[in-house]
Amino acid sequence: MKRSIIKRDNCTISFIKSSKFKNCSVMVLFKRKLNKEEITVNNLLVDCLTYSCKKYPTKNLLQKELERLYDANIEGVFYKTGKEFFQRFYLSFLNPKYCDKGYVKEVFNLLMEIIFNPNIKDNKFDEDTFNISKKFYLDTLTAYKEEAHYVAGSECLKLFAPDTMTGYIEDGNIEDLEKIKNEDVVKAYNEMMSNSDCNIYIVGNCDPEEFLPVIDNYFVNYINKKLTNDLYVNNKERQEVLNASKSGPFKQDVLMIYYNVKPTSKRDRFVVFSVFNKIFSTGGLNSKLYKRVREENSLCYTIVATRYSYDNCLSVYAGINKKDKDKCLVLIDQCLNEMVNGDFTDKDVKDAIKALEINIKGRRNTSFGVMSEYISIDNYDGYEDEEFLRLLKGVTKSDVMRVAKLIKKNLTFLLYGEEENAKD
Repeated sequence: MKRSIIKRDNCTISFIKSSKFKNCSVMVLFKRKLNKEEITVNNLLVDCLTYSCKKYPTKNLLQKELERLYDANIEGVFYKTGKEFFQRFYLSFLNPKYCDKGYVKEVFNLLMEIIFNPNIKDNKFDEDTFNISKKFYLDTLTAYKEEAHYVAGSECLKLFAPDTMTGYIEDGNIEDLEKIKNEDVVKAYNEMMSNSDCNIYIVGNCDPEEFLPVIDNYFVNYINKKLTNDLYVNNKERQEVLNASKSGPFKQDVLMIYYNVKPTSKRDRFVVFSVFNKIFSTGGLNSKLYKRVREENSLCYTIVATRYSYDNCLSVYAGINKKDKDKCLVLIDQCLNEMVNGDFTDKDVKDAIKALEINIKGRRNTSFGVMSEYISIDNYDGYEDEEFLRLLKGVTKSDVMRVAKLIKKNLTFLLYGEEENAKD
């Protein structure tokens, strides 16, 4: 499925017409340069915008309108990628062929109302909207502090990248949230609407004449601040590995390892490293980490490596018992050394490529998956699916060994239960 690009002075619209799906998808994506002080307030802003709007000034009224529109769904998400952050407003609605004429216009109007006509009066969000959204956000952040994997990940990022954007926690924090006033969220909204690069993505069985007048009407005064993608963060290597630990009220002990990955080519970053990690970690029962640490030695229930392409790093997460830390580290080092030395087969490479091909082709089975290809191309320096698949077929064992040599351990971190701490 190919897209049509509709250029406007105030936004760029990518449209992929398809009757394949029962649902259609629309995403309005705002992006700006990342600023640590803006993270928490912009998370809260997304919650406030999707809670109500002027036309539907309570959550109940907004929900009733979504139900009337055949259970359309609107979601807002804040996230960061490298040096940039994104505010994403996503609408999913029924294929118009099942609906009355004018349905497309109605659902697009609702999405635009949420973005362009927020429930603001006298430079403040409606008090219920602000207070309830802030309370919900606080509850979410409080719940995160009770999750061992989240706490371990957050602590690791602070140690790994104390001076770069990699170390900024995209979920925000309670300390900043408690200081935020209603007017601060309005200020963040005005910043979003005046200093963002905006792109719109639409996938589904509708025609431009149905949605373009709605978009043009709402975006008439919006000024797009077109950004050149500047995503990649370089983090310092350590001369000696940092070994850190922390106790907490958790039943599960968590081991995390962070590695620097030397900057490399786009092909290596996205294609070859995908094959590397499939063999090393994400290949399920056949991955090196799973077989060595869990299956052969029964030292963990979960173990997985995650590659952060835009932060030039790799992490390994394992749920373990504190007493097994040293043995786990030895086994994980063995697995990585085997990747460097080529202790895997050409069949492993072919199997990894095949699994990745299935993943790429499988995402085309949803409207959101189709949309995500073009979002990646425009915003994340990504490849078109066909180009990715072509490059994937050319990955060799020597390619995988070469990128494995770019990985250098930076730190290890153990989060363990307070009860164990008391026994020590």
